[in-house]
Amino acid sequence: MIAMPSYQPLLSETMRPQTISDLTLPAPLLAKLQGMVGAKSVLNMVFHGAPGTGKTSAARIMAATLNADMHDLNGALNRGIASAMADLEKWASGASLMIDEPKICIIDEADQLNKKMQTALSYIIENCFRKTRFILTTNNLERLCAPLRSRCEPFCFDVRPCDRLEIIDLMSRRYHGYLEGSGYSISKWRCDEIVRIYFPDLRRVANQFQLELAA
Repeated sequence: MIAMPSYQPLLSETMRPQTISDLTLPAPLLAKLQGMVGAKSVLNMVFHGAPGTGKTSAARIMAATLNADMHDLNGALNRGIASAMADLEKWASGASLMIDEPKICIIDEADQLNKKMQTALSYIIENCFRKTRFILTTNNLERLCAPLRSRCEPFCFDVRPCDRLEIIDLMSRRYHGYLEGSGYSISKWRCDEIVRIYFPDLRRVANQFQLELAA
């Protein structure tokens, strides 16, 4: 049997936020997400904004913090696959595997679903409200059909110019602390510089750290 090569974990994965407090988001948005989790009262939502701004991480952290029965679906991988919506409806309308815990469905790149599937998803969201909450992510809110936008409260992950310096500082301190704690050696000023250059794309920031530390 031929041994498959193994690689070091990508920093873009290992540096992902693990808790809500790890998310480098503007304080008002962070407070809203924390409030919903604390009250165990999650809305149907759509997280929208530029690539790499933490939309999927935030959705997964919320579900994990609530110990939710979670279902993941990627719109790009399931575009045009009719059975995906049928399977989703069956799951969303059924009983949770976790007694007394919520069910949360995360649909990444929801805008990649075709219009027919988006319409079907709107129907599922409306009819499964007693058992399931849905968190959609998209880079472009306008590519979602009007019925979906109506059913899901929008939360923008793009950083406003007035919040930019604060978020860059939070991100740089978090990343520098993680790298130093993991045994990597990188100066604080260089960490600050990388974050400033590639902000707000968290993946590009992490990938640049990977290149820098491998040199």
